[in-house]
Amino acid sequence: MAGDFIPHAGGAFLEWAKTLITYVAAHLTGFNIQEAALAPIQTLLADYQTAYDRAENPNRGKADVLAKNEARDALKAALRTFTA
Repeated sequence: MAGDFIPHAGGAFLEWAKTLITYVAAHLTGFNIQEAALAPIQTLLADYQTAYDRAENPNRGKADVLAKNEARDALKAALRTFTA
């Protein structure tokens, strides 16, 4: 997607997502967001971190890469909805 604000590279996306979620978590009151609304996104971030780490392992398999891609897609979709 042209002009997309979400980084494409896996590592850059992971760092961007961690920064965004950490910032929002620290400013829930200012954004008028309930902690419960952020919890599912934090879970998706943890899932992506785990899948990313497995896919970065030199002994990874195709299933590890597929799991990382699926976790990334789920987190990306949730973040798009959340930021909209």
